Amino acid sequence: MRTRALVLVLSCLVAAANAPPAPQRPRWESVGVPNTGRVSFVVARPSGRGPFPTVIIFHGTHGFAREYLDLARDLARRGVLAVTVCWFSGGAGEGRRFVTPLDCPAGTPPVAPAESDQALATVNSVVAAVRAMPDSRDDQIALFGHSRGGGAVRTYALRGGDVQAVIMNSAGYTPAPDLSHLNAAILILHGAADSPADGGGTLSAVGNARAFEAALRTANKPVEAHYYPNGTHNGLFANPRQWRDEVRRILQFLDRHFR
Repeated sequence: MRTRALVLVLSCLVAAANAPPAPQRPRWESVGVPNTGRVSFVVARPSGRGPFPTVIIFHGTHGFAREYLDLARDLARRGVLAVTVCWFSGGAGEGRRFVTPLDCPAGTPPVAPAESDQALATVNSVVAAVRAMPDSRDDQIALFGHSRGGGAVRTYALRGGDVQAVIMNSAGYTPAPDLSHLNAAILILHGAADSPADGGGTLSAVGNARAFEAALRTANKPVEAHYYPNGTHNGLFANPRQWRDEVRRILQFLDRHFR
C-alpha cells in the first residue's frame, strides 16, 4: 500500500511539473478610438519572461462574455499573450444563450457593422495599443474574431492591416473580396451546420466560407481551413470537444506562422 501511495504521489508531482504554467491574473486596459470613444480590453499574460506572441480576441454580436476570457486564459497557459476586447457594448441575437454575458465598462461605443469605419478604427487602435505593450511581440501579432468580430478582423486584414495572422471563427463573408492588400495568413474555423437558429446568418453560411477559402487559394494567399461537420454558428461555445480542438488548431497555426 505504501509503495502504491508513493507511486501515486510521484505521478501527481510529475503531472504538475509538466502542466502549462498558470497565467497571471488578467488586467484591464483601454485605448481611445478616433470619433468613437474609449474601448477597453482585458490582458491575460503568460507566466515567465516576455515578450510573447500575441492574439487579440474580438467577440461576436452576442457581446462580451466570460467565455472569451476563458479562451484568453487557455491561450495564455500555453505561452500566448491574449487580449480580449470589449469592442462594443451590449449584445443581441440567438447566440446570446450560448455565452455568459459580461458588461463592458461605461462609455463603450454601441455595436457597429463589421465592415464599418468605426469597426476598422477600433481594430486599428487596439492593435496599435497592444503592439506598444512591452510584453507583446510586435512581429508576432494575430487577430481572432467570432461572428461579427470575425468580420471586423477580416475587414482589417483585407485593407492591409499590419498583423501576421488572422483567425476567423464562424465569420460572415461577402462575395468577391479584394485580396490585393492582404498580408496576413488566414485560418478559417467554421461549422458546416451554421444557421440563423443559433446566431448565424446569410453571410455566415458555410458556402460563403468555402468560397472565401477558394478565393484565397486562387490568389496564392496563405490559408488554412477546418470545417466542423456538425458544427453550429456558436459551436465553439456549445461543444467542449470543438472548443479543445479549436484551441489546438489555433496554437498550431500560430506556431507555423510565428516562426
